[in-house]
Amino acid sequence: MTILPAGSEPTHLADLELHVSLARTPALRRPTAMVFDLDPGEGANVLDCAQVALWLRARLAARELESFPKTSGSKGLQLYVPLNAAITFDRTKAAALQIARAVEDDHPDRVVTNMRRSLRRRKVLIDWSQNAEQ
Repeated sequence: MTILPAGSEPTHLADLELHVSLARTPALRRPTAMVFDLDPGEGANVLDCAQVALWLRARLAARELESFPKTSGSKGLQLYVPLNAAITFDRTKAAALQIARAVEDDHPDRVVTNMRRSLRRRKVLIDWSQNAEQ
């Protein structure tokens, strides 16, 4: 067990970040899930990510899609959406972008979909791009 000084945060040096496939064998070209990776920019935190996850969840529910949150790293969240239909990675990625941009349009002061770091200050990045074939 590591004890950290008060006010310090753990570092994740030499950690491996794994992005597992969104498909399963034998149908490796058919995703079984869609994912949104919520990454807080400078001045935002996990609570901001949780609020964005709720906004995403509402958008997904309007499409009759369930979603499940998962913590990621030391400060972000992921939102997983199970898919039970024959759909392609291209369509899944396009849908993820459309949903993410709709949330960004509703909350431009809190959400960004462009990965450029300079745009993330006090905002949460909705990374929709992980919905690509790997």
